[in-house]
Amino acid sequence: MEKIEVNPNEVGIWVGYIKPHKEPLENIIKIEGWKNIPPVPIFRLPEGYNHKFVLIDGHARRDAAIITNSLLPCILYAQGELINPAKDGLASFGYQDRCSDSNFYQKIVAMYLVYENAPLIKKSSILNTS
Repeated sequence: MEKIEVNPNEVGIWVGYIKPHKEPLENIIKIEGWKNIPPVPIFRLPEGYNHKFVLIDGHARRDAAIITNSLLPCILYAQGELINPAKDGLASFGYQDRCSDSNFYQKIVAMYLVYENAPLIKKSSILNTS
């Protein structure tokens, strides 16, 4: 795992539930910055995709980074690397109980590809990586 900050426009998303916040995140970021907001977990995508990274969790944080024109604090995970939200300082998320599955990377990328409506050849090439 590697802590990085990235342009949020380089992070692809998939259709997911965005948890509503009492106060919009962009307002908090404008006042306090990112200091009290957990980083988002991401995977790197192979060359040739619409984005450099794919979001594992944190749709609202990514959107807030775009709105505030700020870099998005992230933790970059390698394919197959164990993700431990509590140990890694992440917010808990719905897929955290599945993130230790050997195919977790492929599942996240497959959801991204469906959302992006990517060509079938790209889908087959990414889904067959190990």
